[in-house]
Amino acid sequence: ASWRSLRAHERMAAVLDRTRHRLEESERHLRAVIEAAPAPMFVLDPLGRYVLVNQAFEDFLGVRREDLIGQRADTDPTLSHLAYHPVRDVALWAGAGQSSYMENIILRNGARRQALVAKVALTRPDGRPGGVIGSITDVTSFREAEQRAADAQGEVAAVVLEVACRRGAV
Repeated sequence: ASWRSLRAHERMAAVLDRTRHRLEESERHLRAVIEAAPAPMFVLDPLGRYVLVNQAFEDFLGVRREDLIGQRADTDPTLSHLAYHPVRDVALWAGAGQSSYMENIILRNGARRQALVAKVALTRPDGRPGGVIGSITDVTSFREAEQRAADAQGEVAAVVLEVACRRGAV
């Protein structure tokens, strides 16, 4: 009878080992996908601590992941705005939905960037909040191009109006 109990234990241990191996492989794959992403990405645990950032995040914000992992995002003024937006992220941090908004970011070198911050709630299998995954898209050059186009359109309109006035059309 004890040998049956031992065999059942061995089978259970083998199943657990295979399951652990599959989970570790899935985690490695997820980390590789996030690391390869061209956009800055981050993952925060339910307490707002960084558990994962990619190289693009480090490069964009001028930070090192070694200094971030395990740290709460609210300890740094730049990073706290990315981690928690008091108006848009309430449901997100409760474990539901998604959030996206424009954020003005001042980088460590003093440069100002406009960014689209997009975040999605992570939920544990039991339904409790599991944290947040987010990405940052630098839209500064697009915004600057929009402004130049609007300025040019205003200049063209002024010239057209001036020409029309000279011709007596207005």
